Amino acid sequence: MSAVKLEKKVAALEKRLQDEMHAALEPLALRLDKLEEHLRHVARPLDWVESVESIPQDPQAKFEGESGMAILPQPTGEEKETKEVKETRKEKDKSDKSDKDVMMYFTKLQVDNWTKDEPPKRAKDGAPEIGQVDGDEEPIPFAETIWNVVLVLGHSGAGWADVMVAFALTVLGTLMQIIFVSVLLQDSFLGDQVEKKVEAARQWRAGSAHDVKHMDLALTSLVSRVCSGDGSLILSTGQADLIAEINSFLGIQDGGLVPAMVPPGTTLCMLCIGLWCVVLGGEFRAIATSLVAAAHIPRSKRTIMDKGSFVSISYLRFGSYLLFRLARTAVAACLLIAGTQWLARTSSISDLILNAVALEAILQIDELIFVALYPKKVQTAIYELEPVQIRYTRRSGQLESCLMLFLLATAVSVPFFLWVKPITDMMLTVKVEYCGGDQDFVVSLNQDMQMYMGWETVPYENVSSQLLGQLAVSEHSQRRLFNGTVPQYISFALSLDTFESNRVKSMQAAASSFPFCLDYDNLTGVLLDNYGAFFRAIAVQLGRSNATSCAELAEFCNDLGARLLRMVCGRTCRCADPLALPWFKVPNQGCPAVCRAEALVAAAALPCTSANTTENFQKFWSMYPMVMSSFIGQDLMSSPEGPKIAKLMEIMSVLGCQGLPVIGSNNMVTGDSWCGGSETFYSPLALICPQECGCTGGDSMPAYCSDSCQACGDITVFPVNPVASNCAEAKASGVCDVPSEAAALCPETCGLCNGTANVSAVCLDGHIPPELLSMDCLQVQALGWCPPLVLLGSPISRVCSKSCGLCT
Repeated sequence: MSAVKLEKKVAALEKRLQDEMHAALEPLALRLDKLEEHLRHVARPLDWVESVESIPQDPQAKFEGESGMAILPQPTGEEKETKEVKETRKEKDKSDKSDKDVMMYFTKLQVDNWTKDEPPKRAKDGAPEIGQVDGDEEPIPFAETIWNVVLVLGHSGAGWADVMVAFALTVLGTLMQIIFVSVLLQDSFLGDQVEKKVEAARQWRAGSAHDVKHMDLALTSLVSRVCSGDGSLILSTGQADLIAEINSFLGIQDGGLVPAMVPPGTTLCMLCIGLWCVVLGGEFRAIATSLVAAAHIPRSKRTIMDKGSFVSISYLRFGSYLLFRLARTAVAACLLIAGTQWLARTSSISDLILNAVALEAILQIDELIFVALYPKKVQTAIYELEPVQIRYTRRSGQLESCLMLFLLATAVSVPFFLWVKPITDMMLTVKVEYCGGDQDFVVSLNQDMQMYMGWETVPYENVSSQLLGQLAVSEHSQRRLFNGTVPQYISFALSLDTFESNRVKSMQAAASSFPFCLDYDNLTGVLLDNYGAFFRAIAVQLGRSNATSCAELAEFCNDLGARLLRMVCGRTCRCADPLALPWFKVPNQGCPAVCRAEALVAAAALPCTSANTTENFQKFWSMYPMVMSSFIGQDLMSSPEGPKIAKLMEIMSVLGCQGLPVIGSNNMVTGDSWCGGSETFYSPLALICPQECGCTGGDSMPAYCSDSCQACGDITVFPVNPVASNCAEAKASGVCDVPSEAAALCPETCGLCNGTANVSAVCLDGHIPPELLSMDCLQVQALGWCPPLVLLGSPISRVCSKSCGLCT
């Protein structure tokens, strides 16, 4: 109730109490006046008093002090009534009648007070006693709203303009609420259906989530960062915000998929829906009570009002009011459905409170229009409407309470099972589609092969500031440079063209352009500054960020992923040693081209003999499955050919260099020559096994053979030289210590010609030449060597075609 109406009610109540009190005291004042007048005209006051004292006491008599009245003496039969006594009796009768009226009035007031303040007394059988009523009367006021305008039209004193404005505002308020309801029920306002979000999550996960282009400097995938709540995202921020809302709504920890036992979003959503149902319940209850109040007003052909109170209401006005109430009920029901659905489909906890407040504002549109815009005359008339007294019995009160509780429980539970629970379950499905399964991998399309290639990325929880990408940017952005001037981990280009070239430069190109076959710690000046970032970068990647020399990283030289280390530490990684482990001693794997050139020169100074028992040759074959598995992208040993590969390794561990002509000339995986080497993975095995690779002198030796295996001799005409005139003098002067000079001038004197004989490659059907293998075909079959030899196309398999099952 507004303050204005409250003041009016208090003033009316005060005036009513004054009128009632005046009406109650008026008979008493009149009686006192008459009594005083009578006493002034009595001739014998003493006789009057004596006659009063002689009156016998009547239990029903009322004396002064009890009711404020005195009883005149009644004359006996023996007394002779005088004229004055007759007049006195007439006055007494009038006074008695007035006294009875006053006592009936106070008795009625007392009964009314008992009815209001005390529960009715019951008889033994539980029924109300005589004179008591089962129930209380409650005033039902008419709300200050546009919907009650029909009650006061024609009784408000408003002009036709005010009436038209009042009707227009009533229609406007109704239309505004209807428009709000229609907007709330539109899918465009409620947002996409959760089912559409599931499909969008699937498309995002299958599309850009694992694209290698979106992998960051920490080598983590986009989906891993989005699902872990990475705050530094510049891509897929919409997906990240949606996942954050779902996590907050369901109480899921970042990166998890299990909701809380009591999801906070679901709880708050049901509280808001319950509050909205309570608000609408109050509205429906107000509509129902106003209809009951209107129904209690007597109906007639005309509406009669007395100072805001209805004496009667016309049938037309009552019917119009009923239609208005039904229209209000329909609007409130639509608001209940639309508001509940809107709250149920709100996935943001912060938006839930705002939406609940917004719904309350929509519901109060009619009251706001009434207060702000309604004509004053009509406003005042509605303010002054008196409440209608309605009697509520105990039974009707209990029935109403049970009905309200049932309707509230229904209004809350139906939205839960109809919208809230399915939407909550669907939210969890969306989260699973976004973040379920393996997150830590990226893929890229090889256009030439029309095949997607994949790589396992770093899990987001393992990311630290020590990862190279983040460390490089962080150190340079904070100007923590090496020695205060040189970039720590970034190789800066001098021009944009050089930068673009360096971005796509291959390791082979970089190793081929590396100027010296020197270790990083042996470089000086500008070279040290330029290539220092390379060394520090690979040290961080290998987990040795404090390393300052190549010797500290020597143990990683033969690792598949240490290409950059082999480039900046060529000497330590033995890229210039012709007898070193052949794996990765090529520019494609980081060894500088100048180091490989030195290795060939050094091989020319070595005897042209095989090293069958070298540790590096044995290690070469033990690493073969691992390196080839990385080449084909799957575990070679778990393939169907795995057992044959294992036999191949057994053959080479037993035969050594002699096994090269046995297993065939080419690598079955890459197709490269064993003896000639591979530009991608290994240097020529001919430097370790020259004889088995056909490096036996003569003019037809393969190009991969060392110069020491060439048919050679000292030059016949020694060049003019003040130090030496022949090879003997040249050897004494140290020419043999210079490989290039020794090979060009005096290879025989310097021991570079060993005169090895040509190895026969004659193969007799059914007989293994002893030069190839010192065993027969039965032994080859017994050892289980036939399958890998057949796979490799070995000449031994053709010689032992019968034993190896190749004969038809």
